[in-house]
Amino acid sequence: MRRVISVYLPFWPIEARRKRMTPTPMNPSGAPDKPFAIVGQEGQKQVIVAVDPRLKHDGIQPGMSLTHARAIIPHIATLPAEPLADAKALERLAAGCLRFSPLVATSAPDSLWIDATGVAHLFGGEQ
Repeated sequence: MRRVISVYLPFWPIEARRKRMTPTPMNPSGAPDKPFAIVGQEGQKQVIVAVDPRLKHDGIQPGMSLTHARAIIPHIATLPAEPLADAKALERLAAGCLRFSPLVATSAPDSLWIDATGVAHLFGGEQ
């Protein structure tokens, strides 16, 4: 029987963006100090694509229009969506998972599938 591990990364675009951001003298860590949302375009409307976990409790959700989000938090920090860069970063993460399994696949934009058939004994069992 096949054993497949599904890894869901609900904040992948946020995490990938933080990792890609280069440090500056004003911000040595490179990532924004305050929570931010990633915004994409849907026709003529700007839509929240991903939300920093610190904004979720304020009611900001993916799929929400940027106008609606700004009605809740007027000065919400935003960055433009970079779906291709996020997908490439997910591919690199999947390549790193090949050390655990010979078969790994991405399910863009935020998931991995890892075939764990026959490898459980290498990691002390399925538990």
